Amino acid sequence: VGFAVAALLVGRLAERGWTRTVAGTVAAMSLGTLAVYACGVPWLMGALHLGLGPALKAGMTPFVLPDLAKVLLAAAMLPLASRQLRGSANSSIWV
Repeated sequence: VGFAVAALLVGRLAERGWTRTVAGTVAAMSLGTLAVYACGVPWLMGALHLGLGPALKAGMTPFVLPDLAKVLLAAAMLPLASRQLRGSANSSIWV
């Protein structure tokens, strides 16, 4: 559920132009990641009968730094990917 919410949120933000800059892309991706946490932590609390602290410790804390690295890496690669897609529009690889 969290990934669907994140996809809808980030897609809507992209439609509104948030992904036109690296900073906007980082913000949109970060909000998407927070949406995953916002859905996943309460689910973990209910499924495993955990309090908020233990659920955050098990379901969010171990993932914050890797998710941050993923967001920053993806945002840094976005300009290159955009240039590649524009330059390859007529390439047979897209057939």
